[in-house]
Amino acid sequence: MNRRQFINHSTKLAGSALIATQIPGCLKYDDLFYPGLSNGKSWTNHQATNLPTGSNGPTVIKDNGTYKMWYVTTGSSVYYATSSDGINWTQHGIVLQYGGSILSTGFFNPCVLKDNGVYKIWFQDGGNISYCESSDGINWSNNNLSIITGGGSPCVMKVGSFYRLWYANTPVIYYADSSDGINWSNNQACISAVSYPGYTESSQGEPCLIKDSGIYKLWYIGASTAADSNIIYAESSDGINWSNLILAHTTASSGIKASHPCIVNDYGVGKMWYYNINTNSIWYAESY
Repeated sequence: MNRRQFINHSTKLAGSALIATQIPGCLKYDDLFYPGLSNGKSWTNHQATNLPTGSNGPTVIKDNGTYKMWYVTTGSSVYYATSSDGINWTQHGIVLQYGGSILSTGFFNPCVLKDNGVYKIWFQDGGNISYCESSDGINWSNNNLSIITGGGSPCVMKVGSFYRLWYANTPVIYYADSSDGINWSNNQACISAVSYPGYTESSQGEPCLIKDSGIYKLWYIGASTAADSNIIYAESSDGINWSNLILAHTTASSGIKASHPCIVNDYGVGKMWYYNINTNSIWYAESY
């Protein structure tokens, strides 16, 4: 059985006791039973989605065979869409309204987790991180504003009974953990400016992680000048100390200025949604 046959076979087994039917996106569970993501360092099949111009900051989960995306547009509200292939989306409109009942200063860079039947969203609220809950991913309540001050672009993973958070506080990526996803502690910087041969980062941000075969895998945006916006890949055994950093996507080689990546390990295939700054829209790519 080759890799493609294995992936297809695994997908058919998605309802079994061994392979979960929910594949979290930007906010991840420990994906113990998923086939390992063999690459994640090089990406192909870049293409635009059918979401409208101005869409950005995507967060995606795969829930019972359906891709579900929350994203923002100009106006700082959160929109919701669903898809069977991750490229062609059905739009369902605004689900978190700027100026609505949740008195946020704006909804930016959301991340969503479906945890025991409850959708949980963390989002950048001005210069802070805030939180809401939902039973259906559409109607949100139980808002807790400014649970992290001085941060943005949150990415949360649930490992066991604890939540782990990585977030940006330019020019550094920080880490924190929590027992309830609202009250956070152990805040510490985990990635600051790094250098590669011929390349030196000046800032880091917009982290997205999965845990794959016991290894934390991180993608984030690194920039050396205002003209580039590159996706950097790194690995860690503890989620705090990082190594094996490489350039996974560069503006110079592709002509695509990428931002806000969201990666799903879809039964061994890496699927990425990101904001293409050049086209002011959400794009899609794959890694095998």
